[in-house]
Amino acid sequence: MKLILGAGPIQPDDIIDSTWTRVDINPDTEPDQIVDLRAFPWPWDDGSIDEISCSHYVEHQTSLEWISFVEEM
Repeated sequence: MKLILGAGPIQPDDIIDSTWTRVDINPDTEPDQIVDLRAFPWPWDDGSIDEISCSHYVEHQTSLEWISFVEEM
């Protein structure tokens, strides 16, 4: 499984590939899964994620949230 974390709304230059699962907390962005990434543990089994993309998400976290985010990945 490949995840786009904090996917946000689909942009014209996004590469939409059915092998990626779009994850966001905001249902208005029409993600594949609605998940609060600040709540741990995440809903996926350990070792089940092959690749993660998180462009434009990490910079919105506090330093403590960032540490927990990286540990969960």
